[in-house]
Formats: sequence, structure tokens, C-alpha cells
Amino acid sequence: MCDRSAGPGTEGGLTLAGFLTLVDEPSPDAAAALALLARRGITLKVLTGDHPATAARTCRELGLDVGAVIEAADLTAASAERATVIARCTPDDKARVVRLLREAGHTVGFLGDGVNDSPAMRAADVGICPRAAVDVTREAADVVLAGKDLSAIDQAIVAGRRSTGNIVTYLRIALSSNLGNVIAMLAAGLALPFLPMLPVQVLLQNVCFDVAQLAFAFDRAAPAVLPPARSIR
Repeated sequence: MCDRSAGPGTEGGLTLAGFLTLVDEPSPDAAAALALLARRGITLKVLTGDHPATAARTCRELGLDVGAVIEAADLTAASAERATVIARCTPDDKARVVRLLREAGHTVGFLGDGVNDSPAMRAADVGICPRAAVDVTREAADVVLAGKDLSAIDQAIVAGRRSTGNIVTYLRIALSSNLGNVIAMLAAGLALPFLPMLPVQVLLQNVCFDVAQLAFAFDRAAPAVLPPARSIR
């Protein structure tokens, strides 16, 4: 019930017993996981509705280089790329930051677990959320983490880069081999009075070549030698 007649002088006879503080501690493995992502060449940004000082302090506790801290009201395309922490964000502000980064040519992944993260998650290239996220956010996400373990994101990045590296390697070998075969067959066909290879022999050669390339499926390159992030579009 609310007493509308209450005013500033209503309280009286009170004794201060102390202060109660609430602390939301970061996950114990968060700092190590974020450092690992940074070593992979991933630029980390924090979009939050909290006060800039609160967000910056949390980032320092996690070992992040805070750098520039701005508020969403001062957001521009240049500051979106420069800032590490963007505070006082509304859901639309988060989505706007994601769109600005994508328009600048970056591949953007967004991690969130609340309803207010859904617009940014839909705007990102890859939306990520933990299993404990709200239903709306899980529906918008492309990747759902089995638990609150940020190292799973690093494992997914390593797997994706390994697959991309294998695909690029296969394309290079296949294109160079086929181009060489075509040039050799054309040159031999013009220089010789007979076919250098029968069609069945060409098909057999391609089958043997493709079977040998199955080894790429079992390639397990060390993370240290994985290629950096790249686009094959």
C-alpha cells in the first residue's frame, strides 16, 4: 500500500544499522576465456545498460583493456569501432552498434541472454546465448551454449577456422591439379596423333585424387598454426 500523504519528513526515529551491498561476480573462467579470444584476433566489445564507470570497472576485473568508454547517446560509426565499452545502451542501441560494425566490414558475433539482447542478436552475423537464456533470446540465437562456459566459443572458433583452412587447402589443390590436367591434355591432344588418356582413365584419376583428399577430414592442426580469421565470400 502507498500512503500518498507521506513526504520528506515522514520518516522519524530510525537508526542506521549498516549498508547492504550486492555484487554480481564475473564467472571464474571468464577472464581466461576472454584473453584466449583476444589471442585469436577477436576484438571484444561490451554493450551494457549500466553506468560507464560500473562497466569499465568490470572490464578491468576481467583483464580487458578498457580504452575508450562512451555512452550510447554519443555513438557514431567511428566511435563504435574505437570504443571497448558502450554504456547506457537500450536494445535498439545494441542493434545499432552491431549494424555499424557490420557496415564497416567486420564479422560480428553477439553474446546475450536477455530479452533486450534479441534485436542485436538478430542483427549480428552470429547470435550466441547460454542455455539458461530466456525463450525469446534462444529463438533468436544461432548458437546455444550448453553451459555458461565462454571457452566453448573459442572451441567453436577453432573448429570453424580449421574447417575453413581445410576447404581453402582443398580448393587450391583441386584447382591447381585440374588446371594442370586440362593444359596437359590440350597440349598433348594438339601435339600427338592419338588421345593421351582415355575418358575412363581421366575419371579413374579423378576418383583416386578425391579419395586421397579425404585425409583433410582428419586433419587436426594445432591451434597455434591455424589461419587467422578470413572471408571466403
